[in-house]
Amino acid sequence: MDPGALLEGLMDKKTLSVLRVLIQDPERQFYLRELAKSSRVPVATVFRLMDKLTKLAIVDVIKIKRIKLYQYSQSKEAKFVEQLIEVRKGAVEEFVDKCRNIPEVQQLILHGRKQKNKANFLIIGENIPTQPVVDAHAEIKDTMGFTCIYLILGPQQYYQMVEMGLYAGDR
Repeated sequence: MDPGALLEGLMDKKTLSVLRVLIQDPERQFYLRELAKSSRVPVATVFRLMDKLTKLAIVDVIKIKRIKLYQYSQSKEAKFVEQLIEVRKGAVEEFVDKCRNIPEVQQLILHGRKQKNKANFLIIGENIPTQPVVDAHAEIKDTMGFTCIYLILGPQQYYQMVEMGLYAGDR
């Protein structure tokens, strides 16, 4: 079973969503409503979760007079949770990260919707070397069983195809 799916099965999706927002920017201090908006979780639920996560030493509360700010903790419990959440990084995110490290890549577009075991990508840039992209795909296919179907285009090719209506679907 995929580690990400296992983690989602064990934890509430709303808790995971809030934790991901906090982990992405651990130095940032969030207002309750700001955290709710970023995680797309109702404010009342975030309030309840913050109480729970504070008691577990995963989130720190910063009180300024009557205002409460929430920040991801630096405790050993928070570090452990962070390691668990890192496992959740999906195949699409891994492929994007690997392609982002190729200097010639200017833009990466998920074309259509991600399916259970594959996704389509448009990789746009000037003189993109193919071997790093091939290697990234092979590694993800081997480790995660996920297929990344990609098309490498120059910026001008991409814009001409858009103008022709060849990429009118979901992007």
